Amino acid sequence: MSDVNRGRKALNFSEWSTYGAKQQQEHLREICNEVEEGEMPGFSYTLMHRAAALSKAEVAAVCRWTQSSAQTSIAEPE
Repeated sequence: MSDVNRGRKALNFSEWSTYGAKQQQEHLREICNEVEEGEMPGFSYTLMHRAAALSKAEVAAVCRWTQSSAQTSIAEPE
């Protein structure tokens, strides 16, 4: 199974609106965790595409976005 297919199975943004608020919040937390831990983008991808590696500022921006989006999903009814 390709990395893209595995990723879509775990989180498919095309289906975002079908996720409940709690599930959206969990996905957003996981996004931040994975970029902070250096798991995303994946090592094999950044090995081939060095410019895809995230800087500390980019990691912080992703986490700010996920935290802001998580707050928005709390305000919306399920």
